[in-house]
Amino acid sequence: MNPFVRRAPSAAITLAAILGLTTLAGCNKPAEQNSADPLMGNAALGNSADALPALPEALPLESGPATAPKLAPSAAALPAARPAPIARVADPGQDYAYLDRAYGQTEAYGDAPPDYAFDYDGVSPWAWQAADDSLQFAEPIDGGYRYYYYEPGADYPYLIRDPSYSYGYSGGRLAVVYDDYGRVLDQRDAYRRADYAGRYLARARQLRQAAFSERRRRINAENWAARRAAIEQARQRWQDQRQREAGWRDYSRVHDQRQADYWRAERDRRNDEAQRFAGWQREGFRGPDPVRSDAEAQRRRAEAIRMQQQRQAAIADADRQRRADEANRQRDALNQQRDARNQMLAEQQRDRADAARRQAQADQQRQRDQALRDRQQAARQQQIDRAKAAADARANSQRQDRIDAQQQRQQAVREQQQRAADQRRQRAEQARRDQQQQQAEQRQRDARADAVRQRQDAARQQAADRARAVADQRRQEAARQQADRQREQSQARADAMRERQQAAARDRQDQARAQAQQRQQEARAQAQQRQQEARAQAQQRQQEARAQAQQRQQEARRGPPDQRRGNE
Repeated sequence: MNPFVRRAPSAAITLAAILGLTTLAGCNKPAEQNSADPLMGNAALGNSADALPALPEALPLESGPATAPKLAPSAAALPAARPAPIARVADPGQDYAYLDRAYGQTEAYGDAPPDYAFDYDGVSPWAWQAADDSLQFAEPIDGGYRYYYYEPGADYPYLIRDPSYSYGYSGGRLAVVYDDYGRVLDQRDAYRRADYAGRYLARARQLRQAAFSERRRRINAENWAARRAAIEQARQRWQDQRQREAGWRDYSRVHDQRQADYWRAERDRRNDEAQRFAGWQREGFRGPDPVRSDAEAQRRRAEAIRMQQQRQAAIADADRQRRADEANRQRDALNQQRDARNQMLAEQQRDRADAARRQAQADQQRQRDQALRDRQQAARQQQIDRAKAAADARANSQRQDRIDAQQQRQQAVREQQQRAADQRRQRAEQARRDQQQQQAEQRQRDARADAVRQRQDAARQQAADRARAVADQRRQEAARQQADRQREQSQARADAMRERQQAAARDRQDQARAQAQQRQQEARAQAQQRQQEARAQAQQRQQEARAQAQQRQQEARRGPPDQRRGNE
């Protein structure tokens, strides 16, 4: 049984070991044949007698108007399939192997356009095919894209990702599920996703078959330009999740360098393709595809494949040597442990034999002492009256002698046990020093191997830099000529634009002056109306005041009501 994968509680299945401890093999290969590391496994595939066939050439892009993509069915709308068998990763520290492996593959492709498209089920998925024959498919769905990641030569993917979940597979079994934040779901939640995981796995198998049929098509450059931003946004979100999620971040910190070394040649080639596409896009996609149609692009692709194979071979050799050295160290350590254990058992047996012999001697001494005491007791009984005091003195002296003898024996036993413990500590210390020396020698060998690899990488990098410098000079000359033409065109457009802007500004000023005059006239009319209303109100108040004053004067002349009645 594989030591790195345990059976799920209700499924009698095993899972091939994963990245760092396992490889994700094709469906027809037994798990025992897989390398201990998928990156190392790829190198072995590329350099063994059973190496994969040469890669098909990527199809040149074609120009033309952009078209709306046809969406693939959602997980719920896919045909029913057998739920994916469930397994789980035995070592929780390896949970992120699947997700990180796909992340490294996606980062290697970067912003480069797909290699080709193919038809399946009314949809046209896009495909990226690496120099080691790894595959990545992307098919549009509602809300984004669904991605499929395949190891070299594998019929089934090791990871499928949609906008909400990512599913990690090994040997056709669902090993782990991640949510849209990059977190690992627990076993119960993973069971709930087994139905969709099974439907995805069945579709992935059919997509793989369709991609290698005769239905490949060229990618429309306008379509890639229109949809590239959405794919880049999903890739950026994946990068953020990798930095934010602690478990993924810890795993990637250990394996980042190996990922970078493995994908370096692929990443350089794809970056060059992305730059060429951007230049072609700036020219309005005029002329033939400069990304893959010229001889220089084909030469770069062949060179990238050759460098990838060389790097794979070097990594495979280093890994085989590392495994051999590790096996030797483990075997030596086991032998030392076995020898130490055997020696300890022998010492324990000797200690037990010595203790048994000392116990027998003590029993014999006690028997002799008891016999002596019996004879003395008989003598004392015969002479009890004559020699009681002398007998008591002799008895006390004999008891003290026995006590002293017993203490001496106990002290001897303790000293012997201490000597045995000291010998065991010395042997353990010697074994530890030997192990430290072996580790130091291994580190020196690793350092020398790293130095050789660095020098080789530096030489290759210098050659690539010189080739890029020549290409950059050509591109810069073409860019300068294009810039001159663009400046002339831009100047003409700018002059025309300034004239239109000045005319529009004059029109706006005239209109603004007319509006201001109209507002002033309206304001004066409103002010005059308010003044007239105020004067009318003031006159009305004055009339009311005069009327009230006249009424008071009349009442005053008539006098108080009582006086008026007296006069009457």
